[in-house]
Amino acid sequence: MDGVPAWVRERADQIDAAMSNVEVGSERLDRVIGIGGVVESSEIVVEPMALEVRQTGAVLHWRTQTGEDRIFGSPQMTITDDVGTTYTVFPLGWSGGGQGSKGETVLTPRPPDAARTMVIDV
Repeated sequence: MDGVPAWVRERADQIDAAMSNVEVGSERLDRVIGIGGVVESSEIVVEPMALEVRQTGAVLHWRTQTGEDRIFGSPQMTITDDVGTTYTVFPLGWSGGGQGSKGETVLTPRPPDAARTMVIDV
């Protein structure tokens, strides 16, 4: 790839990562973990509902609420866990608008068995 601009190589890597993340959603389901609580930022409330643990990653199901009537997509999230794992977060899909939406986000890598708490920042 000599002579190819760095931004082209970077975009190709992002596309490869996105495609592999989408495949996580179709992998065999190992277990589902129910989640309670909410995460708030200055403009949005994100409620993680369930985490589907798959072979190489996980799918987080969430819903959002906002005080304003507007359209927004998947919330920007940073996710870590109590054993030091930092997850790559990729929006899988969402629906809704107005004052609320719901959707799925793929997390990679798969959460380790030793992890007991996930920390979600929006």
